[in-house]
Amino acid sequence: MDKKNIVIVGGGVSGVAIALSLLKDKALLHFNFQIALIDPKDYFEFSPQILRAIADTNVIKNTLLDYKQLFSKYERLKLFTGFLLEKVEAKQNQILIKQVENEQVQSLSYDYLVLCVGSSYPSCIKAEWNESTVAKRHNTLVEMKTQIENAKSILILGGNSVGMEYIGEIFDIMKQQKGSEKKITLVHSSDRLLDKGPIAASNYSLKLLQQKGVHVLLNDKVVLNETVSGNDYQTVNGIKIEADLLLKCFGQVPNTAPLSNSPDLSTCINESGLLKVDNYLQVVGFNNIFAPGDINDTAVEKSAFAAKVQSSVVVNNLKSLLLQGKVSKQFKSVPFMQLVSIGKSNGVLYTKTKKLMSGKLASVMKSGMLKMTVPR
Repeated sequence: MDKKNIVIVGGGVSGVAIALSLLKDKALLHFNFQIALIDPKDYFEFSPQILRAIADTNVIKNTLLDYKQLFSKYERLKLFTGFLLEKVEAKQNQILIKQVENEQVQSLSYDYLVLCVGSSYPSCIKAEWNESTVAKRHNTLVEMKTQIENAKSILILGGNSVGMEYIGEIFDIMKQQKGSEKKITLVHSSDRLLDKGPIAASNYSLKLLQQKGVHVLLNDKVVLNETVSGNDYQTVNGIKIEADLLLKCFGQVPNTAPLSNSPDLSTCINESGLLKVDNYLQVVGFNNIFAPGDINDTAVEKSAFAAKVQSSVVVNNLKSLLLQGKVSKQFKSVPFMQLVSIGKSNGVLYTKTKKLMSGKLASVMKSGMLKMTVPR
């Protein structure tokens, strides 16, 4: 049997989960296939843990994992680190990738392509493509912590899960500084925090922040790129805020730009920049291209948990294609449930309609879940 080439673009939560699942699957042990994993970095970043890694730099070693060590046991995987996706030539079943260092372009042929290019996020929440080594990313995270330590006033934009978790880690950094005081302002465009969940979770979070001395502004936005001077900002409602450090905790953007430059796939991108997929997570019109995670147009909350669930669907379908020549598993949905840690000693667990848990137990549960879900 001819060798089947599976090319995975992106070594984040989805890409690594799919690669490891296929490589470990006993049913595929004697099947002739090869995986190519492409990423501009030489390490896997466990993004759900990144804010904790900023507050506690001892966590960085369990957050940034060297790809070579992660895949050291698997001869059927070839790493292409230091490469960016340039273009997908879907009708030719090949992609073009560009080496970051010298900009040389090369092509890779595939039988099956899995696009796991994810999304980008501001405020150090996700690694930039040029943070190519563990050392570079480590330095960025340490520098971010230093900026927080040195700031006397911090402005947080966005009061959903990312903003709440960022504030929680700032609280922990302040504890480490023993007596450090910072003026923290949070601006959120909705009329309540954690606005995708129940009012009880919103009220709990607001009360907690107010008890900690955070100035919370709801139903307002900061006018970005139009500072009055240096560190002075103004909201749409005319409120002036002074801040040494601004942290933007919204604005997740799907990394579909290279696909927009690919004639075969450009028509598969919707007005939000998301890739259109069918119920099997195949790109519409291309039954050998899959797109799990943040870049697809499924109606689910974009999160690491959802990406993992979708990755399992893709693994099942790739396995079925290899062994039976057809896809077998549809993606249906991911129940909305959020476990938001607010530092090491607080948090809240909720669904769309009910607050299930709050306090230290919720934070401990989040820490335990993170430890259990780091790839091995």
